[in-house]
Amino acid sequence: MTALDNNIVRPLRLGTQTTYLIPAREGFVLVDAGNRNCGRLFARKLARLGIRPERIRLLVMTHVHFDHAGSAAAIQRLTCCRVVVHDREAHLLSSGRAVIPPGINWYGRLISGLGTGLGARRFDFPGVKPDLLVKGEENLAPFGLKGRIIPTPGHTAGSVSLVLDSGQAFVGDAAIRYAPFLSPRLPPFGRDRDRMLQTWEALLQTGARIFYPGHGWPFTDRELAARYRLLISG
Repeated sequence: MTALDNNIVRPLRLGTQTTYLIPAREGFVLVDAGNRNCGRLFARKLARLGIRPERIRLLVMTHVHFDHAGSAAAIQRLTCCRVVVHDREAHLLSSGRAVIPPGINWYGRLISGLGTGLGARRFDFPGVKPDLLVKGEENLAPFGLKGRIIPTPGHTAGSVSLVLDSGQAFVGDAAIRYAPFLSPRLPPFGRDRDRMLQTWEALLQTGARIFYPGHGWPFTDRELAARYRLLISG
């Protein structure tokens, strides 16, 4: 039985990042591409699921950081899927240029400083030319999926999320959850903390009930709302 047969979303760990394989009407939609040099790992994971690579119809980049886009070129070559990214980050995806994001807390600032010290070029990845650019909301119906891509800026200027009619949302680094017993958190890196909180509010207004982050464990709308109220009150 394949993921399409039982209609299960499959999390696939590719390096330090979790990608998601979403069953669609005639194939699958993949959210993000993990770290670089994970193309063979992705192929092995597909084989274990009994899924032919050509059934991946679309790769959606939630944003273009090296841990999310590193194997995009390899996956595109393997599957011949179309690649979609926000217009503001298309140049980063095409060039494979790594960006070291600033930190929004002491931990984020420490890691960002270490990355900057090592040099951003160490984290460059093979670039891939996107097939589709989004600026606002984008309907996923042409790819056999009931839902839409929506802008969710803050972590990066061109961050997007997938919100499905099923009540599932795939949010990249708009929020993270370090462990199942912890509440969701803002990521330690981001361009605009206030904008990140506005994105949380927007995600809560979509009606999604469960959120899948690029790092860590899924969380519910109630958990996100409780953490949101705590952050804005502080």
